[in-house]
Amino acid sequence: MEETPTNFKPSNPTRRGLRAWMFLLCSVVLIQLFAGQTDAQSQRSRGPWQTLSGDTPLVIARGGFSGLFPDSSLVAYSFAVQTSVSGAALWCDVQLTKDGAGICFPDLKLNNASTIDFVYPNRNKSYLVNGVPTQGWLTIEFSLRELMMRGILSRSEKFNGMYPILTVEDVTTQIQPESFWLSVQHDAFYAQQNLGWTKIAGRFGPNGPSFVFQFLGKEEIEPTTNRTYGCILSNLTFIKTFASGILVPKSYILPLDDMQYLLPPSSLVQDAHKAGLQVYVSGFANDIDIAHDYSFDPMTEYLSFVDNGNFSVDGVLSDFPITASSSIIDILVISKNGASGDYPGCTDLAYDKAIKVGADVIDCSVQMSSDGIPFCSRSIDLSNSTMISQTPYVQRSTHVPEINSNGGIYTFSLTWAEIRSLTPAIGNPYRVYNMFRNPKEKNSGKLILLSEFLNLAKNSTSLSGVLISVENAVYLREKQGLDVVKAVLDTLTETGYNNGIITTKVMIQSTESSVLVDFKKQSKYETVYKVDEKIGDISDSAIQDIKKFANAVVVRKETVFSLFDSFITRRTNVVEKLQKSKLPVYVELFQNEFVSQPFDFLSDPTVEINSYVTGAGIDGIITEFPFTAARYKGNQCLETMAPIQPGVFLQFVNALPPDQAPEPVFTDEDVSAYDHYKRCSKPFRCGDQGGLLYPFWILDREACGNPGFNLDCSSGFAEITVSSVKFRILKANYTSRIIRLARSDYIDNLCPSNPLNGEIPQSALQLASDTGRLTMLYGCQDLPSLYSSEAYSYVTEFPCNDQKEGVNNYCVVINSSSALFHSRDVTENCTKEVSMPFSGSKLNTLHPDTLKKTLEQGFELELRQDCSMCLDSKGACGYNQTSRGFVCYCDDGTHGQNCSNSGKRTHESSVNTVHKVSGSVAGVVMFLVILSLFLCFIWKREARKRQQNLKSLIPLRHYTYAQ
Repeated sequence: MEETPTNFKPSNPTRRGLRAWMFLLCSVVLIQLFAGQTDAQSQRSRGPWQTLSGDTPLVIARGGFSGLFPDSSLVAYSFAVQTSVSGAALWCDVQLTKDGAGICFPDLKLNNASTIDFVYPNRNKSYLVNGVPTQGWLTIEFSLRELMMRGILSRSEKFNGMYPILTVEDVTTQIQPESFWLSVQHDAFYAQQNLGWTKIAGRFGPNGPSFVFQFLGKEEIEPTTNRTYGCILSNLTFIKTFASGILVPKSYILPLDDMQYLLPPSSLVQDAHKAGLQVYVSGFANDIDIAHDYSFDPMTEYLSFVDNGNFSVDGVLSDFPITASSSIIDILVISKNGASGDYPGCTDLAYDKAIKVGADVIDCSVQMSSDGIPFCSRSIDLSNSTMISQTPYVQRSTHVPEINSNGGIYTFSLTWAEIRSLTPAIGNPYRVYNMFRNPKEKNSGKLILLSEFLNLAKNSTSLSGVLISVENAVYLREKQGLDVVKAVLDTLTETGYNNGIITTKVMIQSTESSVLVDFKKQSKYETVYKVDEKIGDISDSAIQDIKKFANAVVVRKETVFSLFDSFITRRTNVVEKLQKSKLPVYVELFQNEFVSQPFDFLSDPTVEINSYVTGAGIDGIITEFPFTAARYKGNQCLETMAPIQPGVFLQFVNALPPDQAPEPVFTDEDVSAYDHYKRCSKPFRCGDQGGLLYPFWILDREACGNPGFNLDCSSGFAEITVSSVKFRILKANYTSRIIRLARSDYIDNLCPSNPLNGEIPQSALQLASDTGRLTMLYGCQDLPSLYSSEAYSYVTEFPCNDQKEGVNNYCVVINSSSALFHSRDVTENCTKEVSMPFSGSKLNTLHPDTLKKTLEQGFELELRQDCSMCLDSKGACGYNQTSRGFVCYCDDGTHGQNCSNSGKRTHESSVNTVHKVSGSVAGVVMFLVILSLFLCFIWKREARKRQQNLKSLIPLRHYTYAQ
């Protein structure tokens, strides 16, 4: 039979102080774990734990913190002790070497979790293990000395090959765990190899071990009895004769159906307790699939086993021995499209669930139908939120570059009656990882009107407010004739929100500052400005600008904690600076899927929330899973739980972030960057010219043009003035990036009354490569004597009405003919000289009849490379009045030199330098030093533990670090 000796407690009087210190640091984790509720209705039980003894369930760290670090490595065990509840046990899968040494390793086959096959490529052998042919690099083929290598593998390649294999003695002497579980499997196989357990058994202490019988799959055969585990389970009284407890897979207690939904629980825990057996459960990890009922939240799964009101298991075996819970902190829990992690976003069911599980604020992303009806939908593109692609409406797909570079089926292309008939679809942001949200309800619910949303919130007794998100307002008003601002204000009035009786707070959110300004002018509702890009700092001037139109700010998670290679490196000062200016900060987007979180948060969404709330001090959480955040907020047990510290985990990796360029600073120019994009990406008309963009500008488009290209449209033409000289736009082609200009005074006139020299500034436009230069010479005497006969083709004479006798006027192609003149200044005998560019391909030889036409056709200029690259990246060219230089505005609200990296500043450099760090032991010591900063809370925690009968345990799941 497979037995697991437990409660190996080494005695070491010198360790007394250290043990107490670790207890206090870790007891907080235990307190946190089970202070929530297992579902929306059930509260934590108030009496003693429903374990066999009434004691707190035991946390068993399988292979240490094997969900992150290499299984059974020194760092995995050390980190498990540091982050686990006091009294937690360490688990060791014991394997025997050729010379009888006991090592902690997760498998009999070394090649399953180490680089042994690379170190010893020719040691592959086959054995019969429990009657099954087994081939590989088995532990019995190697001596302990041969295995002393840094070759253990982790789930992620981040920690591969950094730590050596440990013996059982290494763990007991170096880690000195309070409780040590040894998993002894393949006993019969080792006996066949004349290997026994005497070296290990002598270390159990005077009281000896306790024994726990481990069950595998119900249909698998237990080798010593030749019976299935399911059959053995039917005789719990027999098991009690040789074991004090049983260790079973989760499915023995809470089975799942074929679609990964929970079935009614079995009676195993109650039956085992009646037989005097403790029940421990295996298979807990943060990075594996769990029942859809848990909404990807590992804490909810743990609570269903340890505190569901009916029974408590006696312990759990986890690869992630940590779960943090929450204290009562004054934070807002704001839904994202309702409980959109459980139901299709912005549906009646999503909002009902958000209210039911404890959200403080529910949100509506307002969209407009073609008949002007405001409703809630998570996307203006219906193909992102409904099953419209499977309906005849798919033919209404259109291309709207102001909204998206790709085509879409937009809400303003359908009436509300048509939209309401659509089937909603749940969002699956991590489909690429084969992670799908609540498939049973993936098309449940219905989209609702803004008025229905507001009435739902108004009638709720638990909500404190609503958040109404408004985007694309400029496009909808100017291109579709739909005034979303007016529609929202009218609906709020119709539903009674401005009558002074309804206490539900209304917040209006937008990334467009102009939209919030409109709401401020027309109402007294609170406004929330959303910074939809990652920033590392924010200028004081930007904060002052924001305060003019907003009462709060929404930022991304990456703005609060900077990341490097999926690890958090530092906390920015953005939240602190905004709060100092009396601007609350709400952070999005929190999700329960472990792949949405940096490694530091241990695949646990509650650990992540705690780090943002207690570590960064944010004021609100915007989440697709409001139950998780509401449970965290409602936890009254952990007022002093320490958040994850940025940079701690990087010391365990063989790479540290190199010196990087400064992170982007959000400036006052950024505040209106999105508005600039909307304005500057929209072509305008001036006089007889349409489709105009940068570098030209008119009133209210100053940010969209270069200062030297202000247009005058009063004469019916599009003209700019340079040094008192007017140039007329003949054609602007932004596909070929060619602009054609001509001098206004030379159109149909070779003899202006007072011609002047004026050069087009080339800060934004540059002359085309084939451009030549003409020089008009007026009032010249004896010019033919100055040039040779070969230059005749490059000089032509033309008359003017007021020309005096003996005086002539000439046009000279200077750049072509200057070498043909007799090295003399051709202008010294002329009264006026006017030089101007022309398209060289238009004039091979000069004749009076072609000169006027040449000047009327003007010359070509090309957009400079900065604007051309901006347009190629789907940006809008503009001019930064602060830096006095070119800027490219992007559709995600950012700005820089181009928009090739959407959502990121172009000056953010990629990380490419690798720094080696010191050994793992030094890393552990550093971590302990950091944790010691929280010793000031020790006595408070200890007092709380004595006063409260807290149910807590450490749950977690695995990181699929392959991503």
